[in-house]
Amino acid sequence: MNEAITQDIRTMFSSLKSETLRKDIEKKASKLFEKDQKRLLKIDEEIKMLKQDKVNASRAKVRKEIENEEYQLLLEDCNPRFLN
Repeated sequence: MNEAITQDIRTMFSSLKSETLRKDIEKKASKLFEKDQKRLLKIDEEIKMLKQDKVNASRAKVRKEIENEEYQLLLEDCNPRFLN
């Protein structure tokens, strides 16, 4: 009888421990997901800004406000940031 009760207690404790572990893992995964979402939003905003910079550089070149060399420098300034 003691063995059966001990086994039941062990099973309940193991189940409780597994549930706690599952909740901890879910909480950590949720935090990581939120962090990644924030990072992706920042990256998306930077990409939008860089695209706008390229559009502005193209417009300035078309209006002959800048020379081709300056235009190329502006484009080069935008491109490497996409890779980081």
